[in-house]
Amino acid sequence: MGKIYTARGIVDRLRLNDYVWSIAIDSSNQVYAGGVFTASGATSLAKTAKWSGTSWSQLDSGIDSTVYAIAFDPSGNVFAAGDFTLTVSSLGRQFIAKWSPSFNLWF
Repeated sequence: MGKIYTARGIVDRLRLNDYVWSIAIDSSNQVYAGGVFTASGATSLAKTAKWSGTSWSQLDSGIDSTVYAIAFDPSGNVFAAGDFTLTVSSLGRQFIAKWSPSFNLWF
């Protein structure tokens, strides 16, 4: 299982344009972030992102409202929790969503 870190006010170091509420690192050292940010430089990010080692990439089309937590289950699945209540991908979700790296979508 990955390590979970919660951070606030480290936006400048992460090169994100707004608050990061949660950072989680999986067992393969992949870094995920959740918060209220919408971009890193010219790259659009909607509240969730994955770090490649040099830049952030958006997970699916992102999430429509604040993400307060990013976490992993024992199988390594990524979950986001927060204030979102509208459609994430094509499915309606409230407060929690699971990300599928195989399909690059939240469900």
